[in-house]
Amino acid sequence: MANSDVLADRLLQAVGQLSRSTRTETLPPGEAAVLSYLDRDGGQSIAALAEQRGVRHQTAAKIVAQLETAGLVAKKGHPDDARMVLVSLTRKGATALKRERASRASWLSEAIRAELSADQRKRLPDVVAALEALAQH
Repeated sequence: MANSDVLADRLLQAVGQLSRSTRTETLPPGEAAVLSYLDRDGGQSIAALAEQRGVRHQTAAKIVAQLETAGLVAKKGHPDDARMVLVSLTRKGATALKRERASRASWLSEAIRAELSADQRKRLPDVVAALEALAQH
C-alpha cells in the first residue's frame, strides 16, 4: 500500500472516530443529520433526504415522522408534484440543531485543550484548512 493510501486510511479512521466521539445524547445521529441537511439546503423531499443520508426511502420517512412528531420538522405539499411532500425545519428544529452543534463544539473544544499539545493547537488551523479542501474535492 502506498504511503498516501496508508495516510488516507488513517485519516478516514480518525475522522470517523472523531465524528462518533462528538455525538451527544440530545439527538440520534440520523435525526441530527436530517436536521443538518434541511438547515443547509432548505426544504426537501423525503426521497432527497434518503439519498443524501444514503438510506432507503422507508428509513428516511421513519426519521422524518419521528422529527415531525417532536415538532422539529414540518411537511407540506410539493408545489410541482401533488404526490410528494417537502420537509422543512421548524423553529423548534433549528433550536434543537443549534443546541446539538453547540454541544458537539463544546466537547471538541475541551478535547482540543485536554489532548493536544501547544504546538499541535498552533498547527490545527492548517489541518482544518486541509480537511476543508479535501471535503471540496
